[in-house]
Amino acid sequence: MFNTGIPFSVLAVLLSILAVFGRCCWQDDAIISLQRQSDFHTIVFVSKGHRVNQNLLAGLKSPVMFIQDSSTINIKRFPNKNNLFIFIIRNDPGLLTKCQPNSLDVIRSAKTILWFLEKVDNSQAHALFYFEFMWKLGILNVVAMFSLDCRRGEILTFTPFPVFKIYELTPEQDLFPNKLKDLHGFPITTIIKTDEPRVFRYKDRHGHQRIGGYASKIFMSFLEKHNATLNEYLIPNDTYVRAENLINLVRKHEVTISMHPYRQNGSDVDGSYPVRMVKVCIMYPAPAEVRADKYLLYSFSTSVGIILSFMAGYILFINLWLAKVITDHFQVGILLLDSVRALVFQAYVIWAFRKLWKYRMVRLSIVLFSFFFASAYQSLLAGIFTTRVFERPVSTKAEMITAGLGIYVIDFEFGFYESVLKPPEFKNLYIPVDTETFNRHRNILNTSYAYNTPDEKALFLMQQQNFLERPLFIFSNVCVETVFTGFFMPHGSPFKDAFNTVLLRCFQSGLYFKWDSDAFTEAVEAGILERKKTVGRTMTPLSLSHLQLNWIILSYGLLTGCVCFFIEILLKSSPKLWTPLCKLRYKWCKMSFPNFRKNVNIEFLD
Repeated sequence: MFNTGIPFSVLAVLLSILAVFGRCCWQDDAIISLQRQSDFHTIVFVSKGHRVNQNLLAGLKSPVMFIQDSSTINIKRFPNKNNLFIFIIRNDPGLLTKCQPNSLDVIRSAKTILWFLEKVDNSQAHALFYFEFMWKLGILNVVAMFSLDCRRGEILTFTPFPVFKIYELTPEQDLFPNKLKDLHGFPITTIIKTDEPRVFRYKDRHGHQRIGGYASKIFMSFLEKHNATLNEYLIPNDTYVRAENLINLVRKHEVTISMHPYRQNGSDVDGSYPVRMVKVCIMYPAPAEVRADKYLLYSFSTSVGIILSFMAGYILFINLWLAKVITDHFQVGILLLDSVRALVFQAYVIWAFRKLWKYRMVRLSIVLFSFFFASAYQSLLAGIFTTRVFERPVSTKAEMITAGLGIYVIDFEFGFYESVLKPPEFKNLYIPVDTETFNRHRNILNTSYAYNTPDEKALFLMQQQNFLERPLFIFSNVCVETVFTGFFMPHGSPFKDAFNTVLLRCFQSGLYFKWDSDAFTEAVEAGILERKKTVGRTMTPLSLSHLQLNWIILSYGLLTGCVCFFIEILLKSSPKLWTPLCKLRYKWCKMSFPNFRKNVNIEFLD
């Protein structure tokens, strides 16, 4: 009964033609065409219970994955960003809104199709909720497919630039154009505060308002490339950028992209690629010039002092031994004086006319040492008198603890460093202050304090002292931590990839390094910094202040001599002095205490 007279081959061709033209295939054809153009790494169908047409699956050349719940998307399964997500929706908004934060990064970098199965009267109104939800998540590459009949359909997409708008696409058009290529003047909100060398306002020589700093140049390059406009978020009564305010504004989406790069360690917002690796170290005052009264003391090093002490003991021992051998008695005072005179290569007091050859050989060794020692000291002292002498630079934590100079740190940032500040003595040197106080002292190179500063800012500020004879500050090797700085933006920002592209091109072209070096010239032009110069400094002439240490030693010596002389007088004339002292004591007691020993016998005073 199946024999109808039609050949089997002809029947097969007719059935295939009916299969092709008799099915609703416009969505399938659009997806297959898109796959051929983009060559997706993976195509993911997200649906609940809806089966995908086998003809569609047969036409796809990429691996296909089926997921029934969008919350189960595992980011580890998609190492490649070139993916296609197809959400098959049948009156189930939760299929899309249940996307977990760990899967949003994969969807943002992929392309997304919202395939609506049911017919609707107003497709744009129906898609508005889904498009607004996707824009809130920062997902731009989205199209919606609606069926008008079996052979015709409607493809919708949206653009938020410069205002939110939904428009229709044809299958011949690019379904996923680069919407960030031209933002049509879309406002990018940020804050602009003084944060040298990154961002600062100034007026140039012609009186025009400008924004200086390397970070502002990168930010403005992004706006120019993508045809966006700058929208400043005004924070009154704040001159400097406050990190806590900046992070809060970015978290609340009130700031689109931060013009100020800041440390990315420990912050709960997203950011760009790192701009630079910053070492947070101590900006410490340079060694001060040695006072004139200490010049004589600086002529002695530790080794010279040890050798001198050893030779003083040696000479004293030799003198005592020779005194015992030659005179068979000691004269301690003369021996000490003779030892000191021998050290300074002076004439001798005793044995000047002795002719013993043993004594002469011993004294010859002392004379030779004294001669070379005195000559070396005099040459070193002459060198110190003719040059400027500075103290040793402070380069370790132990030396900073010994110096005891306070270290200023911004109060908000102190919480980041507090756990790594060891030992406790070093931590106690830190003085948390507000941002205004910190910048006011540091920017003018106030040497009353040291400053906990990133290396980029320290090297920038210390360019002021390039024309000084001696620097005011040095950047020490005592570092607290190493951090990466980047431009803050909210989590899921659609501008992240585009901004990172601009940032990379600024580095590759060398513009970043030029803008970084130009920041100091701009700051000087703005009046924020100044090039400090040494004006008319002359060498300090030799004066009595250079001999102050000699006067002090001489005064102590004279005082000691007077005390010794007084003691000698007391020891030699004690009987004569004892009687007047006892009489004075008795008279004082009698005047103070009338009934004191009325019958005392004072014959012992006679």
